Amino acid sequence: MTAKSLTFIGMDAQADGNIILLNGNDFNVEPGCVGLNMLVTGLVLGLFILAHFERQYQRTFNFLQVTAAMFLVLFLSVFSNYVRLLTLVVFYILPENPLHEVVGIVCLVLYVLLPFYWIIRKTIL
Repeated sequence: MTAKSLTFIGMDAQADGNIILLNGNDFNVEPGCVGLNMLVTGLVLGLFILAHFERQYQRTFNFLQVTAAMFLVLFLSVFSNYVRLLTLVVFYILPENPLHEVVGIVCLVLYVLLPFYWIIRKTIL
């Protein structure tokens, strides 16, 4: 999907399995990539945010509300990982580069935690 998105905006990108070729550079997406672990991290942090609001507003969310919230976090996490991968490929930031992890953390905060916090806060009030 990343290669198709880059091609759509006019970049010369191709995907071959877990390898994305862009402008003569190949970018290997490893199955044990930190981005996959960020899905779990996003879900756990989403639960912490829900617990924060339960404590702050002294209310309890039911099973359906928690399930809906976790699906929202999952959707936001997948989108965040997509943006992260696009950023890493376009700027050719390899796993050895310290920016590789920084991009992941910034994407997690900007595209998962802040929107989730804002949405939950607005739906509670």
